[in-house]
Amino acid sequence: MAALEKATGKKVKYLADVPGPDTQMAALRGGRLHVTAFNTGAVPPAVNTAGFVPLFAPADAAGNFAYQMRILVKAGGPVRKPEDLRGKTVGFVALSSNSGAKAPMFALKEKFGMLPGRDYQFRFTGDHFASIAELVYGSDYDAVCVAGDLMDRAVAEGEVRRRGEGKTRALKADQLRVVFTSDSFPPLCFGVPHDLPKDVRRNVEKVFREFKFEGTSAGKYARQGKVKFAPVNYEKDWEYVREIDAALSRLAELP
Repeated sequence: MAALEKATGKKVKYLADVPGPDTQMAALRGGRLHVTAFNTGAVPPAVNTAGFVPLFAPADAAGNFAYQMRILVKAGGPVRKPEDLRGKTVGFVALSSNSGAKAPMFALKEKFGMLPGRDYQFRFTGDHFASIAELVYGSDYDAVCVAGDLMDRAVAEGEVRRRGEGKTRALKADQLRVVFTSDSFPPLCFGVPHDLPKDVRRNVEKVFREFKFEGTSAGKYARQGKVKFAPVNYEKDWEYVREIDAALSRLAELP
C-alpha cells in the first residue's frame, strides 16, 4: 500500500468490507476497488464478470510462481491412495477455491471415476489451515484438499488452529500423508479493473514489477520461497483452471 501510494500520488485505502470473491467482484464492477488479488479459482469469473485484468503473482527469485494441489490424509491411517476415499468424507475449503475444491473434484472424477455425493461425502472447512487442523486433530474428515504451498507454510510454522479454538496446536510433517499431487497451477494473482486510467495502471504495474519482499511486511513469505512479483499471462497460465471449470460445470449433467 505504501509503495502504491508513493508511485501513484494517490491516497491508498484498504477496503475492509470485501471479505470474499463475490464482494470483491461487486466492488470492482462498482468502481470502488482498483487493485486487488483473487485466489486461483476466482480469477476466471473475475475476468469474465467483473472486468478483472490479472497482472502479477508472488514468485521466487527466478520468477516461478506455480503450486500444486495436494490431497492429505492422516499419517498412519487406512487411506493410502485416492481410491481408498470411496465411502469416506473429504474436506473442501470452499467451492470458489481451486486447490481447496475444484481441482480435487476434477481429479477424483477424471482420474479415479469418483463423484462427490455418490462415491464420497464432502464438507467445507472454510480455510486451508483449518482443513489441516481438522484432519490432524478432528474426527470429521478422512482427507482434506489444500494448496501445497500453504501446507508447506503450516508445517514450517509448526502449528495450526482449529476453527473456533483460541489456542494453536503443534503440527509436524510426519502427521500428514500426501496421497495425490496435481499438476501445477498459478497462485493468487493481483490485478486491476479493465477501465483503470492508463497512467494509473502504468504506475501500479511499475510498483509490482519493482517490488521486493525483503525488508517489508511481505518478507515473511520468504519461507515459502516468495521474494517478488512476476507477470502472469491469463490465457496461458489459467488454461488448466478453465479446463477444470468447464468440466465441473458438466457434473450436473451426469446420471
